[in-house]
Amino acid sequence: MATPVWPAGLPESPLKGYRVRWPDQVLRSQMDSGRSKRRRRSRYEPRVFEITLDLKAHPDPAQDQLAIWRAFFEDTLAYGALAFDWIDPDDGAALRFQIRTDREPRTTRQGSVHLLQLTLEAVS
Repeated sequence: MATPVWPAGLPESPLKGYRVRWPDQVLRSQMDSGRSKRRRRSRYEPRVFEITLDLKAHPDPAQDQLAIWRAFFEDTLAYGALAFDWIDPDDGAALRFQIRTDREPRTTRQGSVHLLQLTLEAVS
């Protein structure tokens, strides 16, 4: 099965901005005396992206970005169980993401716009 791709009907970049968190990859071991010993936990260092997107409402369900998002999340990604390909907001390169389901996606309505807040983890 091919990896899903971010839908063309949704915004390509986080219009309201984003935040990147780098995980703590350092293991510390306390020694009997002196400084603690430090080493890298692993070579894999996933970045976590917290993004906010503007989704525009439209009477036509094919153009309603909230409906497109719901179909993508619920059907295509099986409620976040599958990864998807999208553009890295930092440098524009293709990257594979997984939605962090421990931080559920949230939508807030502001007039005819829905703010979608997502927490994504780069998995490749």
